[in-house]
Amino acid sequence: MTELNSENQPSKHEPSWRNRRDLPVAVGICLGLAAGAAMGNPGAGMVIGIAIGVAIASSRRAGGDQA
Repeated sequence: MTELNSENQPSKHEPSWRNRRDLPVAVGICLGLAAGAAMGNPGAGMVIGIAIGVAIASSRRAGGDQA
């Protein structure tokens, strides 16, 4: 009977996507790489993407985006 009860509870080993702090950074890196590849310099795009992701993460921590 424990299998039925544990199925409804979220797993403690994997964090929920809503609370992950590195997800905005990963999205920013992807956007930066795409923009950098369009400009012909993916290295600079990755740096820009990291900055975008950190800015998004810090604004969420400050309460700017409350979903």
